[in-house]
Amino acid sequence: MFARFVLPVTPLLLLAAEALIGRLPGFAVQWVACLIVVGGIGFAVFPRRARAPGQPHRIVEERHFYPKERIADARRVGEELARALEGTEPRVAIYGSQAMLAYYARFPVVIEAHTG
Repeated sequence: MFARFVLPVTPLLLLAAEALIGRLPGFAVQWVACLIVVGGIGFAVFPRRARAPGQPHRIVEERHFYPKERIADARRVGEELARALEGTEPRVAIYGSQAMLAYYARFPVVIEAHTG
């Protein structure tokens, strides 16, 4: 979940960086600026909590947060729903914790309705 709000604007930020670097005087200065941008991306420091598996609060890696049994249940129910609704195109509203269920059911349209 870390950086989920930054990902959609990342291409725009990279295009802006390219445009700004292109305006710098001299090829050598542009090359150094490019290396700084690429180095900044490559050596970015993420919050420790974003890297700690099994952390039950604050920022977590969801693959390590949910118990395996809950994931297995969501898969089983989701696959049953997919079979039951085969041939239809259901539109489903879910709460955030039901995203796994919607994923395994392969619903064509899913709206996260918890936050409106």
